Amino acid sequence: MGYIITFINILVSRVTRKVKRGDVSVLFVPLYHIFGLHCALSSELALGMTIVIMSKFTIEEYYILIQTHKASLIHIVPPVAVMIVNSPLLDKYDLSSVRHVMCGAAALKTVVEIKLKERLNLDCIYQGYGMTEMGVSHANTDTFYKMGSCGKALRGVEVKIEDPKTKVILGANLRGEICIKGPQVMLGYLGRPDANREIFDKEGWLHTGDVGYVDEDGFLFIVDRLKEIIKYKGNQVPPAYLEDILLKHPGVKDAAVVGVPDAHAGELPKAFVVRNDGMNNVDEQQIFDFVEDRVPPYMKLRGGVEFIREIPKNPTGKILRRKLREFPMRDENDNIDNGSGPIQVHRL
Repeated sequence: MGYIITFINILVSRVTRKVKRGDVSVLFVPLYHIFGLHCALSSELALGMTIVIMSKFTIEEYYILIQTHKASLIHIVPPVAVMIVNSPLLDKYDLSSVRHVMCGAAALKTVVEIKLKERLNLDCIYQGYGMTEMGVSHANTDTFYKMGSCGKALRGVEVKIEDPKTKVILGANLRGEICIKGPQVMLGYLGRPDANREIFDKEGWLHTGDVGYVDEDGFLFIVDRLKEIIKYKGNQVPPAYLEDILLKHPGVKDAAVVGVPDAHAGELPKAFVVRNDGMNNVDEQQIFDFVEDRVPPYMKLRGGVEFIREIPKNPTGKILRRKLREFPMRDENDNIDNGSGPIQVHRL
């Protein structure tokens, strides 16, 4: 699908930082991706920064380039944030030159953000919000920052949170679909009037398909994709909320949650978990109990807990939930981490 994006769309999506001519950024994000285009090319080059572009990403080569070029700003995606948090190699290199970390392409879990700040000795990890269809609409800046948020709307951007069913505009801290208007929004999809009618309403609001809320201070928080919300007996269960809880367990390295069909409840939340190294004693019941103690009854992991070796993600860090829904629950699958025997999936 083609996107009609103008020079003005790109220009107004620029995010400013306290950087100066001569500062260095190390970049592995593709320049054709909206993250690389808006945050690196249109912002940093315009400020006279030097951008070191990696031809192939490895975490150690990343550390080497940051240390060698004394990079002050780096752009990362959530999987790389997790790598840095869990990386024993980090202590071998001097990354003290890094003053700014921008994380995009997918939402960064709060628990990972906290650990990343500790490992890099930083006060802030800057997140923003955007998509190909609208460039960047929100960003944390040196002036406005709140942990866990995507920041405040950029100049000229309008945002409303709408109830997906009733279309009522919601107030502060109420969750609904994020809708955006502004000069950074694309003109439309190329040759696809049907798709344009789907994403734009009659008043010109772009419907992002993301669920989120704006707090009383104007900061935007992302909850999940509208299509990924699990519906259990009429209750809405955001997978990202459960994933954030799972990542707080000391035995969990990574996690993803999907809805599995159920004839009586509609969908049941199911967790796929990657154990931390040396934590093979962590079992399904422990994970189930850990979550149960921290959520309302309708959010319990009634769909089960399954241990796998790796959470499937796309190059920008978004979880490929479709692949997880297609997972066979059999120990012959190469990705299933079954220890010494078949997976025993816990259900209630």
